[in-house]
Amino acid sequence: MTERVQLVYIINSLGVGGAEIGMCRLFDGLDANSYDITVFALDEHTAVAHQIPSWVNVVRLRSASQGRLRAGWRLFQSIYNADVIVGSLFHAAMFAKLGGLLNRDASVATWRHRTVFKTKKREIAFKWTTRLTDVVLADSEAVAEILIDDLRLENH
Repeated sequence: MTERVQLVYIINSLGVGGAEIGMCRLFDGLDANSYDITVFALDEHTAVAHQIPSWVNVVRLRSASQGRLRAGWRLFQSIYNADVIVGSLFHAAMFAKLGGLLNRDASVATWRHRTVFKTKKREIAFKWTTRLTDVVLADSEAVAEILIDDLRLENH
């Protein structure tokens, strides 16, 4: 029997949006016997939490009920033991990239969901930290074109 893949998925929110719905669809397509998944949500929104399969662990980092320090320690431990770290949306992607520095053996994937950055500072931070991710995932052809043409990322 092969070991289950330890996947850490960091997302800004479990609110209703394309990134959150896409995450739920991704999990629905994965085999529960092959993956051990922990989702870390950076805020307290829970609108799509009921759409996450029951075999996926969910930790809300700002939740007072779990204790923020304990949740932060769990994030640290999960990243340290991860095979794959995924970050979705800007802040979560930055956490994932930093997680890759902690666990050099993990594969790091970050999502890019928008064609335009909210601020110039975010665009610069994204460019400077892109080397910390193994793959940048685009959720549309338009985003892929921006990543390839404007940010000079390679197309694979």
